[in-house]
Amino acid sequence: MAIRNRLSALFLLLFLAITTSEASVLSQQYTSSWVSSDFFPLGATSFRINYVHNETGHDSSFDILSYLSGQIRQQLSANGLKEDPSDNINAIVIELIVHLYQEGSTFGRWLGGGAGAAYAVVHATFRKRDQSIGAELLTVSVIGGGGLFSAGAEKTVLEDTAKEITSFLKGAGEK
Repeated sequence: MAIRNRLSALFLLLFLAITTSEASVLSQQYTSSWVSSDFFPLGATSFRINYVHNETGHDSSFDILSYLSGQIRQQLSANGLKEDPSDNINAIVIELIVHLYQEGSTFGRWLGGGAGAAYAVVHATFRKRDQSIGAELLTVSVIGGGGLFSAGAEKTVLEDTAKEITSFLKGAGEK
């Protein structure tokens, strides 16, 4: 029942984001998170992306899973965490599920009204090795308008998703 409510809220949020988005080259971000009381402070200097899954049911013009993983690796590395493929007990284990993804159309975004919107809906879970999930993040990134100014939006929504994941880990770890 909780999953059904979560997905219903997700689809409502996505619909509102697409239909109310303004013409902009910047994506709009919507996030929801949960953090276990004992997960932060992280005390971690490394991370490992353990699982990446595409639940969208369609292929895109490029490998969205590799691109998203690469963006997350790049951003976390730039923020002081190094990738650790071993079973380091202090490494943050990241698992990703892409629930919805649409490349959209630059021409459609030029027409406006949400036509041609590019969007990504990603669910990320974070844990330490051999522990249950310590934190979750559900993020929606949408570019609903902009025409030629939004060229490349199919990758921008994934880049902004990676930024949101990095900000979440960095921000929550500093609390």
